[in-house]
Amino acid sequence: MKRKQHILEPHPEVAKYLNCIPNILKNPDCIFWEINRESTIWLVKKFDKNIKLTVKLNFSQNKNLKNSIIQMQIMRESEVDRNIRNGNIIKLFDKNNPV
Repeated sequence: MKRKQHILEPHPEVAKYLNCIPNILKNPDCIFWEINRESTIWLVKKFDKNIKLTVKLNFSQNKNLKNSIIQMQIMRESEVDRNIRNGNIIKLFDKNNPV
């Protein structure tokens, strides 16, 4: 419940997408690595809008730490492109454009 509140307070516009989180986690359209946070990725899924799910991954040996959803927000394609151009993120996966 705390995580849901943490997501909705700054971004109430994503409320209708909360039930889509399992789909975003299992089937993202794109995955980006956030350069300044080595253990943080963005999962982006296109519905009627691009939904970005920011996930903190646990790479440590500490089993008490879990992977966690940090944030969920709507993200315009131009914002994604700008973050790529500015070197803030690197595309790791693109469902529509496999490497």
